[in-house]
Formats: sequence, C-alpha cells, structure tokens
Amino acid sequence: MSKQLHLKTHVLEDSIVEDSIRALCTLITEGPVKGFIAGGIGVQSYVPQEFHRETIDLDFDMAWGGGVAEYRSLLTPVISALEREGYTIEFAKMGFTYDLHVRKDGDSFMIQHRRRSPTNYERLRKNSLEREVSNRRTISRDDLVYPVLSPEDLVAHKIARIIRFRDNFGCHVPNDPVEVLRLEADLFREAIVSQSSDFDDEAIAQMRV
Repeated sequence: MSKQLHLKTHVLEDSIVEDSIRALCTLITEGPVKGFIAGGIGVQSYVPQEFHRETIDLDFDMAWGGGVAEYRSLLTPVISALEREGYTIEFAKMGFTYDLHVRKDGDSFMIQHRRRSPTNYERLRKNSLEREVSNRRTISRDDLVYPVLSPEDLVAHKIARIIRFRDNFGCHVPNDPVEVLRLEADLFREAIVSQSSDFDDEAIAQMRV
C-alpha cells in the first residue's frame, strides 16, 4: 500500500510523526471532541524504541461519528497546524477511513481515522468509545505530550483483528509456549501470504480498521 500511495515508512521518533501528533492534539485534547492516538504508533508509545516497527500511518480515534463535511471542519486546526510547519495536506475519503496525506521535502506520512455514520456511532460505538476516551493515557516524550489509547484497549483491538482474520481466512493463530512463539508467528505470516491471491482487498481494509 505504501508504494501505491507513495508514502514513506516511519517510527514514532521521526519528526513528521511527532509533528502530526502535535497537530492532532489541537483537536483531540484541545478541541470540542476528545480522542486518542491508537494503532501502531499507540503501541510504540508504550514499548522501548528497539521494538518500534515502521508504519505508513498514524491511527487516531474520537468519540464522534459524522459525515465528511463535519470531519473536514473538525480537522481544520490540525491541517492549519501542519501547514504552519511547511507541510502540504491532501484529503482522501476512502471506503472505510478518512485519510490525510502529509508531505514535506520528499517525506510523507498518513493520518487516518475510521469512518462511521452518526447512526452507527450511536448504535455501535458511542459507549465503547466514550469509555476508551475516559480510560486513555497521557504520554510525555520530552516536549511532546499526547493522549493514547490504554494498553489494555490496544491489546483488545489487536486480539479482535486476529480473530477476524482467523474466522474469515481459516488461518491458524499461534497458541504455543513463548519459546516457539516467533516460529509460530512466522508460520502464521506465511499462511496469510500463501492465500493473498484469494483475499478481497475491501474485506481486508475493513478488518484492518
């Protein structure tokens, strides 16, 4: 996907990631709708640097559901903050996400939020998202202070994703002692790759978010 979007891969310590987090804080901590950093960058916020894994995107979530016009309005201070730092911003409405492509001096990154209608938010996610917001943690890294989804909720999200992959593609999920976990993880990865030609891109995108 990174090649298709011409996006670079990054870890938490990279300046474009830190600048993106600072910009998001104008919304998710200072704005009218509260939220948190999630996904891979959320995980990196808790683990030592040697375990950081490169990613092309910064996932965040808010206790919110609405249409594209309202979302773009909410993101106005985020976009303005990034533009003041010299970044150019491209907005994309995808099948399951709203994406901001952030670029400067040949570097690039993506800020991503899950799409959900007001009806689906009220019916399916309002209570859980409000709980996740109330349970978020504040991370401090030098002069960067930002809210992150709690460790237990990050783990719950990862487990839910694994279960969806298992149920949809019939892949074996590692359930072995720690000493063979790496081998089992490699076998799991190979099982996924071997079936990649049979995967539906839209189904994978939906499971991923």
